[in-house]
Amino acid sequence: MTQGGHDFQKELVGTYDGLGYYMSRADPCIHSRGMNGVFDLNGTYTDDVLGASTNDETAEAAADELGKCFDIKKSKPSYIVGIGVNYDKENGVLELSQRTFFLNSLK
Repeated sequence: MTQGGHDFQKELVGTYDGLGYYMSRADPCIHSRGMNGVFDLNGTYTDDVLGASTNDETAEAAADELGKCFDIKKSKPSYIVGIGVNYDKENGVLELSQRTFFLNSLK
């Protein structure tokens, strides 16, 4: 019997390792790496990945690297893992909100 989720996680971790990422000891869904003054951070939950990087160019390069290994769809998230995301690039502000989660909980 195959365990698809387990197999995918094993492949994902191997891919991150091969690309120079380290798994967080606090949360195995978080992988990060630092190279040449550039820091990349990815959170993977089931098949959703949210990434951040030092700048736009390195973020694009990191996404392209993962895209060579997996079929990915790039998008700017507005909601991920129960957290609303609003990024005001002009002012350099990232706002995270759990408003929807709390409102649903109250219902």
